[in-house]
Amino acid sequence: MEDKRNLWLKEIADSHSQWVTTVKGIGGDMYSEDIVQEMYLKLHKSVQKRGSHTFLFKDGKLQKGYVFFTLRSILYTYLGQRNKHRKTPIEWLLKNLEKDKYENPVTFGGLADDSLVYDEQGMGDKQEAEQRFLDKIDLESLNWDEYDRDVFNVYKSTDMSFRTMSRFSNISHTNLFHTVKRCKEKLNDALQEDWEDLNNEDYERI
Repeated sequence: MEDKRNLWLKEIADSHSQWVTTVKGIGGDMYSEDIVQEMYLKLHKSVQKRGSHTFLFKDGKLQKGYVFFTLRSILYTYLGQRNKHRKTPIEWLLKNLEKDKYENPVTFGGLADDSLVYDEQGMGDKQEAEQRFLDKIDLESLNWDEYDRDVFNVYKSTDMSFRTMSRFSNISHTNLFHTVKRCKEKLNDALQEDWEDLNNEDYERI
């Protein structure tokens, strides 16, 4: 007899081929099956933690946007861990909160290339300090709601505008904008001193 408590998981797994295709389409071709299996585990843990699966459904229908962001978050976390030095434009994460992709689309990759320019002598210290700072961002995000963390992880790891993210996920671009803004404000509050140390080149204090 089938356990009715896990019918929600069966409904998600019924679209397994769709999830695999989704991961392949966003750059995870070699890892698609592993990423999808990890998604099932992550959602199962979330349901156990919350004591309910209702957050995955709305009006009786699966919120595929939630699954989409979970898949993307897992994939980009995995890809990020494979890169020793991530080139995240810190300025873009913590400054000019009112000027965002919501109104002024920008290219993530371009900013990353321009924002991390090192002189030869200080290259090592600055890179190491920025990596420590990025690690603190990851640790701080562990305190957030999973939805906030997954949306932010996708946002900072791609060059997708909020409207593009909305089109893929069926979540309103206004909701996505305010979610990311809230996350960036949390980072600003938690890591302001480290950010100032980085700007002042006090790398050893980070």
